[in-house]
Amino acid sequence: MSGRDYVADMGASIVEAIGSGDIVAPVVAEKLHARLLEKDPDLLEGWLRESAVHFLTREIGDRDRRQRTAARTRGEARRFRQAAESGDREAISIFATVRYVVDEDETRRPLGEMTGTDHLFVAAQYGRSAAKAQMLQAFHRAVAKKVGKRKTAEVFAEAEYDRLYRSITGEPEAKAS
Repeated sequence: MSGRDYVADMGASIVEAIGSGDIVAPVVAEKLHARLLEKDPDLLEGWLRESAVHFLTREIGDRDRRQRTAARTRGEARRFRQAAESGDREAISIFATVRYVVDEDETRRPLGEMTGTDHLFVAAQYGRSAAKAQMLQAFHRAVAKKVGKRKTAEVFAEAEYDRLYRSITGEPEAKAS
């Protein structure tokens, strides 16, 4: 294994690929992928190896959310019918297929196995998400009102906007380097 910092090098490649102005993430990603395959396959392969756990974690979480959504809506009719015909109660049981994160360690637990404490944790998470979304909604409405037909950079200094945004999101101030 080389001593190359694949994460930092990929970060620089992504920043370069994004450039400035409007982007469409899938288009930028496709172009960056093609460029890396041609010019720096070692970076692509090394970064994917180092990022594998992150991507697998995201895929597992995404799959879990998709299952939860499908189960909540009772899934597509064909899947339901097939499970019912085969007698596979587990495949159509929301208690078995729906999982929620129930603690700070991000433990995912099947709905049927959740305790009252687990449900309180889930409820608190939804409450925090809702409160943050409402604050960000109000923030962007206030910014829109102030910006009007101009551009954000014409009305706000970047540091001022960043400070206001961080005051809403609770993120710490960026450290000067």
